[in-house]
Amino acid sequence: MLAHINDERELKIALTGLLYRRCLRHLWLCAPGTEKLPELLQAADNRERLIVPYLMKNIAYKVFIGRN
Repeated sequence: MLAHINDERELKIALTGLLYRRCLRHLWLCAPGTEKLPELLQAADNRERLIVPYLMKNIAYKVFIGRN
């Protein structure tokens, strides 16, 4: 997956995208009622920065409330 990396900047972008996808997949499994996550997963694949902190807080809140 990281074989095409040419410099440090590209490595950071690739690792950030990988981290976003892993976090979003975990949140989607914990809170499957969130409809926007498939779009955000696709955006992370395209290296776009569509992960809005407000949305992430809402999802994390749903996950926390769902566990109690």
